[in-house]
Amino acid sequence: MLTENKQPTSFLFVHWKAITVIITTVILIILSITIIWTNLLHPVSAVQVLEQDWLFSEKNRTDQQLIGSTKKRMATIQAEEPLIMQKNLTTASEITTLALRTNHQWISVFVDNQLIYEYQPTAKEQRPGFLFTSVKLPSHFNDNTLRIVTTSPYSFYSGIPAQVFIGSQEAIQRFLRIHTLPQRVLLLLSICFSGVILICLKRRQTSSKRRKVMSGSLIAFIFSIGIHALSSTPPSMMAHVNPELPSTLYNLSLLLIPTFLTSYYLLRTKRYFRWYFPMMLIGYLIVLINLACVVFMRTPIPAVLNLAVGFHVFNTLYTALISLLEASDENHFFIICSPGIITAAIIHCFFYIQLFIGAANLTIDWPMIVFTCLAIVLFSYHYWEDCTYIRTHKRLIEIKKEPEAIAAGYQELLDNRNYSVSEILEELHHDYQKKFEALTVPFTYQLQLEESSKALEEEQLLLLVHLLEKLWQLSKQMPFPVHVVIRQRNGEWTIESHSAHYEKDLLDHPVESDVRLYFHHLTTLIQKRCGHYEQLEDCLIIRI
Repeated sequence: MLTENKQPTSFLFVHWKAITVIITTVILIILSITIIWTNLLHPVSAVQVLEQDWLFSEKNRTDQQLIGSTKKRMATIQAEEPLIMQKNLTTASEITTLALRTNHQWISVFVDNQLIYEYQPTAKEQRPGFLFTSVKLPSHFNDNTLRIVTTSPYSFYSGIPAQVFIGSQEAIQRFLRIHTLPQRVLLLLSICFSGVILICLKRRQTSSKRRKVMSGSLIAFIFSIGIHALSSTPPSMMAHVNPELPSTLYNLSLLLIPTFLTSYYLLRTKRYFRWYFPMMLIGYLIVLINLACVVFMRTPIPAVLNLAVGFHVFNTLYTALISLLEASDENHFFIICSPGIITAAIIHCFFYIQLFIGAANLTIDWPMIVFTCLAIVLFSYHYWEDCTYIRTHKRLIEIKKEPEAIAAGYQELLDNRNYSVSEILEELHHDYQKKFEALTVPFTYQLQLEESSKALEEEQLLLLVHLLEKLWQLSKQMPFPVHVVIRQRNGEWTIESHSAHYEKDLLDHPVESDVRLYFHHLTTLIQKRCGHYEQLEDCLIIRI
């Protein structure tokens, strides 16, 4: 009996499920240990968040004052109008440091009438950026009034109170470091995910243009999330960084992340592509106009964000509708991912409704959480697709080589040892009889050859081996009796395979791709021989 020589399969793609679980577990363990270490061993309870009981007022309108929280936006404040917030300081003696967080706002900090910190326009810095810094308090500040004045040249950020934290210098520094931890983990994950997608794309060897663009869109989306996380890192933790740089990256990523995400969705659509594409064209046009204003007209990015953000909110709901329609049309990607897409759309819209009704300085960055969860879902599906394709492609190569090697062995017997055609076919029967017996599948094999038959062409033998291999593979997945009849009449070969499982074309059977690949090679060989393939109700007939 002849044996098959199988090519070794890459360990990475044979055990990709186990490797994925191990990598995910390691990441979660590292993240958990880091959080426990930073929060339990180095608690930040010594840092107070000053949120409540602030007295808010507008400059030159001190008669209109409001007591409230820093989580509420002052809707009456317009661009370039100062917002004054003040509060009496009554704290423990070890409190020595103040931490401030603002976004695209100039700020001045006073204790009573003493200026202790100022972030204002300079010759080199004309636009405010993202600020997260610490300020040393004067020695005797207890029972004094802390007054903070903020202004923003952009209506998008006007009226948002500064976030204020107070504690010892060591506690504040630790507080700033802890606040950078999620961003750093997210940046690391985005780099790893992007690298894995690139590696898988390279391992695919043959990829369509659509697949390449799809992978590029997903990489851009995931990497933009990493850039967004990096830009949210406090500038005090990044030495010699101008606050305008992280704010520019922050706003640019805010503009591009939804664009890359919806571009990926667009390439995933099938039937409803023509419905989704016009909406994407509008989105591309808005983004291009905004970028053109920034580049050519020197317009600050925050000044053009309102239109883009408003469109992205509407497009989020439209995307949820398209995902439902595609899922109902049996699009496998949207069947798996549409629950996450719809949930993300609801959370996203809820977040912007909060902003619309005046919420500010929200503790949880919901858009970032939503985008991160979507990145994990999309990366997992994309990675699974790549691994499946690579394993199938490697199996295709093996399938192509295996029957050729088997047929070559029989052909060598036929050529070099003067075996008759019937003896070779009987040997083939004997070998496959053992294979089917191992599966406990009934297998019968009938030969009806002309006495003058002395030759068997290599392609005819290869065709028969492909057929038997296909039937054997199919029987491994859904066992059924197999009956093969080989006839030769007037030089024409007829191969019949009878089975109740031929009620429909084998190509439509819901089985693993191996059988489909064998079928592809069968049809290729038949066409090459100018033969005939016929699928009857319970019989497969091949004539060559």
